[in-house]
Amino acid sequence: MIKFCGMIIFFCIAMIAALASAQETPPSLAGIAVLSIEGDVRYQRAGWRQSVAVQPGILLAVGDTVFSDDATLTVMCPDGGIMDIFPGELLPEDTITCPTTNSVVEVDGIQVPSLQRGGRQDASIPYLISPRRTLVRTTDVEIRWNNPGDVLEYQLRVFGGGGTVYPQTAYDPALVVNADGENTVTLSLDLQPNTAYSVEICVLF
Repeated sequence: MIKFCGMIIFFCIAMIAALASAQETPPSLAGIAVLSIEGDVRYQRAGWRQSVAVQPGILLAVGDTVFSDDATLTVMCPDGGIMDIFPGELLPEDTITCPTTNSVVEVDGIQVPSLQRGGRQDASIPYLISPRRTLVRTTDVEIRWNNPGDVLEYQLRVFGGGGTVYPQTAYDPALVVNADGENTVTLSLDLQPNTAYSVEICVLF
């Protein structure tokens, strides 16, 4: 019997970001998601009277004015790319500009996002299809991974925030395979806002 494991990270954010401004309007889903921050950063949207503190989980609109004091940020751009912003890269009053090169490619005549999410995708061992280094807004998370074939048993574990939120649990391959030939389970997880989590998938051959 042979056992292989694969692991990837996703990020949980609050369902609703409570902000102090009564002028807050829901930002576009095509905004810039703040994953982490070190330092003092504030932002102001067009038409606002005052700025608001930037916190992990906030979705900035493209064009928001950012007031930074030598802070470090990690953000997810609208195309799904992760970008680190280090002290000195932002002016005291600036906007965050995401790269646009190769953000969209044409596949069979259809324009689709070109996302570089990392991770080795070897079809002979398990790899996570989703969620992969992304944000989730619900505690009911669909875990989807490939089907390496001729599997005796899958074992899933989810951990992060200093603990395990889903202990290693065995799954019968015949009970998790879907119509597309991939494997899917939906887990109800006790996730905390602004916390990174990892999914570990092991397979027994």
